Amino acid sequence: MAIGSKGKGKNGGARVITYLYIENDTFVSTKKNKINREQMGTVYLLTIYDKGEKADLKPNELKEMIDSLELGI
Repeated sequence: MAIGSKGKGKNGGARVITYLYIENDTFVSTKKNKINREQMGTVYLLTIYDKGEKADLKPNELKEMIDSLELGI
């Protein structure tokens, strides 16, 4: 994500870290007695940070963020 006020284009941007959690399959009945399989999901915003202040997340940092969601996975 570029931050226009920094005047550095893509190099002066931010990192947006998200996590997509797919819940268990849900079965939904339709009008013709057919069963359709659907998946429900939620997108979580974990963090946003300036690329100039931090290069990349360490694997353990990402895991800690995901664990903090307490999704029971």
